Amino acid sequence: MVKITVLIYDSPEYIRSSYYDEFMSFSEIEISAKAYTADRCIELAERLRPDVLIFDINAEADSGNIIKKIKKECPRTKVIVLSQNIADFQLFRAVADGADNFCSKSLPPAEILKNIKDVFRGNTSLNPEISQKLINRTREVNENMQSLLYMYINLTRLSKGEFDLLYSLYKGEKYKDIADRKVIEVTSVKKMASRLLKRMGIKNMSELLKQLHELRLFELIEKTAK
Repeated sequence: MVKITVLIYDSPEYIRSSYYDEFMSFSEIEISAKAYTADRCIELAERLRPDVLIFDINAEADSGNIIKKIKKECPRTKVIVLSQNIADFQLFRAVADGADNFCSKSLPPAEILKNIKDVFRGNTSLNPEISQKLINRTREVNENMQSLLYMYINLTRLSKGEFDLLYSLYKGEKYKDIADRKVIEVTSVKKMASRLLKRMGIKNMSELLKQLHELRLFELIEKTAK
């Protein structure tokens, strides 16, 4: 019988516990190696080319895009994210990077074994809770993308003076600071602010700045300009 080779990446304390010892009793799998750090995990994956990698996404404070790196170097390796708790943003990022399935550490080893076999055979299905989280996050991203496009189109309608004013306000300058720097009256700055708000289709400046910060649009513009 051909065994499924498995690489484990988790915290040293957890790997030393009896939890993973139970995997050794399963005849269907073979534990190829155990890694305690992201770098070591990537090194072992590239050298051993395991059938399945299971790892706790919270094993390190910053595991980086470990899934993406392993999927690039070892495209045939299936990746199961094993975690007690996984934040929504981690879940979405893991799926985007190429994770094949998710398991809770609260599951008994036999259940995790079933997931390993299913992933290896290509018979995977996400549990309802994970699926709903992904659906909700996808909708949120879609809404943000639509808002980002709408905001960007409106920014292109601003004059250079209006754009510079909005950028200064975004960076934290006050109306008086801008007026003093430009050697003009504060009322002139406020009139220009009123005009740009009409162009942007938003009633007050605080709401506009809030939306811009949430969308990080100026950061995107700065990054694109480099």
